[in-house]
Amino acid sequence: MTIDRRELFPILAAAAVTALNAQHAHHKPALVSTSAYQRQAFNDEQNTILDLLADIIIPTDPKAGGAHDALVANYFDLVAHHVPAVKNAFADGLNDFNSLALTSFGHPLAQLDRKQLTALLEVAAAEEGNPSTPQGKFFELLKFHTIEGYRLSYIGQTQWIGYKPHPPGLYPDFTIDT
Repeated sequence: MTIDRRELFPILAAAAVTALNAQHAHHKPALVSTSAYQRQAFNDEQNTILDLLADIIIPTDPKAGGAHDALVANYFDLVAHHVPAVKNAFADGLNDFNSLALTSFGHPLAQLDRKQLTALLEVAAAEEGNPSTPQGKFFELLKFHTIEGYRLSYIGQTQWIGYKPHPPGLYPDFTIDT
């Protein structure tokens, strides 16, 4: 039996479409649950401080939740776990900021309130663009990763940027619980 090319092309096209559909079926990302996330890089105290600092940089406003709501501290932890240089930079920056807290307020970072932490960030932010102190360098690192974590979060995507929510599971996100 011979097949002429008029019959062969529809058969090949159908096979190609079937193969493409099968290939894409297994590439659907899974939901990421915040309740299942376990910190891997930072301890509880470091996480709390980073969460507060990030939330000062991007606070909740009438339009969108802030960095705390978007779980940006989990983003810090995930990046730091996978990139040792980032983990070291955050750890060194927290130590430098702790020194500034002791000098400025006589207490470690963990004992400062939001107003005092804001004052420390304002001192460090004054060097933005050309940091000359470790605190200024830490501020730039912290601000960059706060914006990145927020931008990539579900809250950042839907409330701040204004994307219409996609069906659950279309992209992974730290702020969706299953």
